[in-house]
Amino acid sequence: MTITTNADADSPKDVRGFLGRDVISISDFSWADISAILSTAAEIDSCERRGANPHSQLLTGKKISLMFFEDSTRTRFSFEQAAQRLGAKTTGFAGVQGTSAGQKGESLDDTAFMISSYGMDAYIIRHSLDGSVRWVADSLDWLCGTHQDIIRRGPIFNAGDGKHEHPTQTLLDIYTIIEAFGNLDWLRIVLSGDLKYGRTVHSLLYAFSLYAKHKPGCGLRVHLISPPTLRMPDVYKTFASESGIKLTEGETYTDSEVSHADIIYATRIQKERMGSEEEFERVKKQLCVTTNILDKMPACGILMHPLPINKHAAEISTDAKRHSKCRVYRQARNGYIVRQALLALTIGGLDVDKYGPYVHSSTTSKGMELDELPVGLEQLNRVGRYTNDIKTFGTVVDHLPWGSSSRLRGLLRIPKQAGITVFNCEGVVGKSGNAKDVLKVEGHHLSDYDLNVIGLIAPRATFTHIKDGKKTRKFRVRLPETVTGLIKCPNPGCISRPEHQEGAPSIFRKDEQMTTEKQLVFRCHYDDTLVKSDEVELLK
Repeated sequence: MTITTNADADSPKDVRGFLGRDVISISDFSWADISAILSTAAEIDSCERRGANPHSQLLTGKKISLMFFEDSTRTRFSFEQAAQRLGAKTTGFAGVQGTSAGQKGESLDDTAFMISSYGMDAYIIRHSLDGSVRWVADSLDWLCGTHQDIIRRGPIFNAGDGKHEHPTQTLLDIYTIIEAFGNLDWLRIVLSGDLKYGRTVHSLLYAFSLYAKHKPGCGLRVHLISPPTLRMPDVYKTFASESGIKLTEGETYTDSEVSHADIIYATRIQKERMGSEEEFERVKKQLCVTTNILDKMPACGILMHPLPINKHAAEISTDAKRHSKCRVYRQARNGYIVRQALLALTIGGLDVDKYGPYVHSSTTSKGMELDELPVGLEQLNRVGRYTNDIKTFGTVVDHLPWGSSSRLRGLLRIPKQAGITVFNCEGVVGKSGNAKDVLKVEGHHLSDYDLNVIGLIAPRATFTHIKDGKKTRKFRVRLPETVTGLIKCPNPGCISRPEHQEGAPSIFRKDEQMTTEKQLVFRCHYDDTLVKSDEVELLK
């Protein structure tokens, strides 16, 4: 099989290298990276079909830990067989029940710390919490920095983290598609089922977006089918649309869509996600792929599914599973091939002379900065309305969004003591004629924490220090690119949520693509959840 991506082949210099590289999120890869992985998989596949195994000793002496805190059949078994096919030894567990995490309340990072100290060369992890694998990677980075004489970091593979992502499934899905069609150009793809909680479709739509961004004008179209309560999250739809994918949505299979669909990618509807038994039964019938649907597809069309299929609520009928257009079992088999390629590249150093080793990029973020603003004569002549509540000294916070001052007043950690008074003025009409809020604090200058909080929620706010009726200083807050320990992730399943007691600190980064002049948008470091500045909930 030949992997094609563009009219001009990607150069090895476009690939960031693989030796020592983690596979945690599809967003960590470029399309050139994905193309290189799939090309390696195609070479391994060709050898397998001839009964050859030229890389059987590549991982001899390597030990790989399989840490499956959730049940798995295909992912765990295919990873295990891929490792053994390359000469590695595997060890680990297939379920949380018999572990200290399941029985004694051990944290995820402590479990990873212990296993890493036993000389592991790589880690394959499945866990129920979103962002859990990223947290393990961060934790082992710290551990290696402090105990590098006894700890091997090794690549970390995300075998499914909650409802977030399943990147190795996506790679085998793309491999299966290219195996059938040669590339992704002009394909019409239907993704159906539980698109809100299904991690496979999140990673897959992101990968399609990478392709469309890599090859503008490729004509890729994706139609999303799901109940309204199980829609694809906006973060993935937005990136897809911005990348050039023509994206549409519906609630059921229609003849017009099916008759043009090159691929139907069905996923499982989970009964526990539905509002009622009646709704579940209705959706189950609505989204079941039958032979009638497959017969209406183009002659070259294929049916895919990440498996398992729930026999009690089958989203693919029994006869459809035996239809000539069904690629489900071939797709599952390809997991063993693609995961061999990943292990060979990241642990065994296959093609390191071609792509070079992976260089971990270290990013440092500055702390909060204050942008000084001029306090001129014109400003001094207009201090009356600022100082009428401030008798000695204090701070005026101006240009707050209308209606936000009461909320902010409750969030700030202003000491409750004699001499400190807080006034909030709502609906003040500014020079522009637009209404705004103003917050005045008598007898106190705001702490860095309070400045950060206001900067999060009201990025255009200005701060003016006043003493004896005069302005002495005026500034704006510029937040760091990374905000740590302030924002509560709105996703209840995120590893950083306090109720999970995993110790993962809240980390959010400013999303430059989504941020506007009036509103900041932050992305969770662990699970990619987006939070707008006016929706921020603070950690207590």
